[in-house]
Amino acid sequence: MSLTANYIAWGNNPDTEKVIAAVLRPVLISTGSTLTLYWADSAGKWDDGAHFFEPVITGGPSIENSTQILTHGVSRPTFGALRLGLVSGSTVDLQNLVAADSLVGGAYAWHGQPITIYSGGPALAWADWAVLLDGYMGHPSPTSLPFYGKDEAVFKIKVPPNVYVGM
Repeated sequence: MSLTANYIAWGNNPDTEKVIAAVLRPVLISTGSTLTLYWADSAGKWDDGAHFFEPVITGGPSIENSTQILTHGVSRPTFGALRLGLVSGSTVDLQNLVAADSLVGGAYAWHGQPITIYSGGPALAWADWAVLLDGYMGHPSPTSLPFYGKDEAVFKIKVPPNVYVGM
C-alpha cells in the first residue's frame, strides 16, 4: 500500500471523518454482464463526485496477511472480510434496480471477481485515498463479504508436476 503525504497528514488528525469505500464487480450469471457496485460505510460521492457510494458497509475490513505454507520470497497471502448490512427486500444501487436478495442468492457470480477497498474521507481528494486491498471476492452473505488479495490467488493455482524445469 502506497500512502501519499496528504493521506498521512489527514490520517494523523483524529478529528477527520474516516470512510471505508469499496468498488465491487460481480457478474450476472444469466447475461454474463458485470455489475459495478460502489459501497461505503458512509453514503457520498467519494471519488470526486463520479459515483454515489451506497452505505452498505457496516464496519472496516478485517485484513490478515499470513503465511500458511512454506514460501520462498516476500509475498504473504492476504485475505479477510468486509462487514455488510444487506437487508432483505432492499436495493443496493443508486437506481434501486439491484435487490440485496439477488446478490446473496444465486443470480451473481462473486468468486474470483475484482474488488478494491479504499480508505479516505471527505476532506481528502480521491487521488490521495489509500488502496487497502486490490484483490478478489468470495460469495457474500447478508453480513459479510470474504475477499483475498492477488497474492493469495497465486497460492490457489495448482501447477501440474513436471511442468517446470529449473535451470
